[in-house]
Amino acid sequence: MNKYYPADLEQRALIDEDLDFNATMLRPILKDSFAPKMFSLILQSPWTDYDTKKLAEAQSKQAGLFAALERTFESRGHKWRTGESITIADI
Repeated sequence: MNKYYPADLEQRALIDEDLDFNATMLRPILKDSFAPKMFSLILQSPWTDYDTKKLAEAQSKQAGLFAALERTFESRGHKWRTGESITIADI
């Protein structure tokens, strides 16, 4: 293993848990919230055709997800998400 994905199985379990949270909970919400604005800026076109209901739902879920992420971070009491050194879960 390497310093970003250590050999310690307990720490790897935390890393895998955080990566799963990122992939299944956080990324879909952020994609629906930020992608339309980002691509409209890149393409220099209005994004009025994007589903505004979907955007509003995603934005309303952000606060809850970020609060859950913050609670998890605080309850673990580490400098980084899964320990005292940076891992792939922090990137």
